[in-house]
Amino acid sequence: MWLGEHAAERMAPQAREKHQSLLTNQIKPGIGDLRVSEATTGRVDTFLKAVAKRTPALAHHCRTVLSGALGLAVRHDAIPANPVRETGTVARRKTEVRILSVKELNDLRAMVDRWQRGLDKKTGETQFITHPRATDLLDVTDMLAATGARIGEVLALRWAGIDLGDTSRRPTATISGAGFEWVTPHTFRRTVATLLDRERSTDDAARPGCATPTRPWPTPTVSPKAHRAPDVTDVLQQLQRPPTPPPAISL
Repeated sequence: MWLGEHAAERMAPQAREKHQSLLTNQIKPGIGDLRVSEATTGRVDTFLKAVAKRTPALAHHCRTVLSGALGLAVRHDAIPANPVRETGTVARRKTEVRILSVKELNDLRAMVDRWQRGLDKKTGETQFITHPRATDLLDVTDMLAATGARIGEVLALRWAGIDLGDTSRRPTATISGAGFEWVTPHTFRRTVATLLDRERSTDDAARPGCATPTRPWPTPTVSPKAHRAPDVTDVLQQLQRPPTPPPAISL
């Protein structure tokens, strides 16, 4: 009931799917057998702490969903107050903010290229593979580094939506390996934003819709999403793929 009413308030499809997944996989197995009147602050708090021991971020999202659902119960006079409000704050683990250096980015490209060709990621030696591998992952890596776009925007790109002569257009629509386990698609956004922040300005880093640079904003800002961004091609050239050396010629 809550999810249906909440969705009517223009909830994004992705958010609706996420909430539904939390309800199905976490909340119902944990406290789904309780009646609304039995969902006391103590019981909800115990549930959230149990989830937080496994995954703090997951407990934070569960708290958000429970607060919304039990808030609806309050509005329908099923309970006098929302028990989630008095639960303890779910602590979230602080993670180190990292970006890719140009050397790390090129090392990552080399690793992706070896993986695509069925070679050992470290040594480059041929290894036995049981099934064909994707051949466009390196292109995706380059697009993430070149644009700072979200992974969903990059994967949704079509040639019809690309104008190579217009450098101000934005897209509208985890590599596992030795030393790069920390890299996610969002790392590229943060890398691009930080580079623009250093070479140009914080405003240029924000306008393409990039993630927050590694240093704090000088003042709180809210930038509306735009389909056009400043031309920062000269700066992003630093992240381009290095030229491939010609093959050796045997005489």
